[in-house]
Amino acid sequence: MAVIALLGCVGDFYVSGKGTLVPWASPKTLVVVGLYRYSRNPMYVAVALVLLGWALSFSQMSLLAYSLIVIVTFHLRVAFGEEP
Repeated sequence: MAVIALLGCVGDFYVSGKGTLVPWASPKTLVVVGLYRYSRNPMYVAVALVLLGWALSFSQMSLLAYSLIVIVTFHLRVAFGEEP
């Protein structure tokens, strides 16, 4: 389900925002459809859920640790890079 959410967010960027994920072709308009109605960063949430799902599915502590590092990195990027 998280992969479907991620693909839906990419589609919303392309269709509603008239842009892509890459910084040099970012959306030209604010995306407020789909999961963006409920979260500012649904792609980050989807990626975190995919990683946590892999960690649980394969019972790998290393994947769990990696997932937590990615989640903390996402949080720091939002807090210090996007919010100011």
